[in-house]
Amino acid sequence: MPIDFNGDAKVLSLAGAVVGDGDGELDGHTLGDDACLRPQLDHRQIVMVHRSSLGLTAERVGRVDQVDPHLILGQLVGPFGQLVEGLEKSLGFRPAPVPLAKIDAEKHLVYEDRVQLPRLYIEWPTVGGRHEDDRVLDVVAAILSGPRTARLTKALVYDSQAAANVFAFQRTSEDVGEFQIIVTPRPGHSLTELEAAVDEVLQKFLSEGPTAEEMQKATAGSELDFLRGLESNLGKANRLIDGAVFHGDPGYFRTDYQKRLSVTTADVKRVANQYLTKGRVILSVVPKGKKDQASKAAESESVSALRGRARGGRS
Repeated sequence: MPIDFNGDAKVLSLAGAVVGDGDGELDGHTLGDDACLRPQLDHRQIVMVHRSSLGLTAERVGRVDQVDPHLILGQLVGPFGQLVEGLEKSLGFRPAPVPLAKIDAEKHLVYEDRVQLPRLYIEWPTVGGRHEDDRVLDVVAAILSGPRTARLTKALVYDSQAAANVFAFQRTSEDVGEFQIIVTPRPGHSLTELEAAVDEVLQKFLSEGPTAEEMQKATAGSELDFLRGLESNLGKANRLIDGAVFHGDPGYFRTDYQKRLSVTTADVKRVANQYLTKGRVILSVVPKGKKDQASKAAESESVSALRGRARGGRS
């Protein structure tokens, strides 16, 4: 049963109340570490443990709907909260969203670095944290990589054993984002082979969409990540600041939580097909002097330096 932040759930912890000792330690151990080391617990069980350990009871906290998030924001972050409100009033407007970047065709790049092993990076331009599709892309990433049964992890790391590891994630700033897949090959397997293997898995996923079991696991994992972010006072403050800065409402966490749990199978299939297209950049990072190890080396354009990632926004 999802937590009702607007009704009867006793979750003042999210709005800034100190639960336990406030440093993430729960009865002498860190719940996050303990949960990760218990394979017999599934996502739903871990979520329930987190709810309990965070003190979501009437005895320890009050009702959220009796709390003014603006007041809590000021108490938690002091001058910063006043600065945010002051800037918004002085500017008199909120900057318009940045248009979504588009790549018309697939582009292969190769970068020589001081590394021992090559690595493949596949990246698509996506949306920022203020867009409705951002949280759906998080679900897409959870279905593709992570546990042993995730699609890319299962196919590349366990079934074919062509990759040492694979990661998929949505990296989000305020108005822009990027969806990235990173693959490290095992000895005897090339980046070209791994690119083809990734595409095979993606095409099947885009065609069929996620299964009910995949949606259940991904949604539970999203809720778990949300709750883990509330274990410290810093996490609580960050939630309130994100809401105030990016959505104009420190209490936006209520909306965000409900939207995370309301992502549907149709949402995932639509968003995956909309963003994970052929308009992408494929970067091969290879040892110096070994450009031939790049994926589709003959088609790859050499780059002499990698531009640093822009800072700011949400990540």
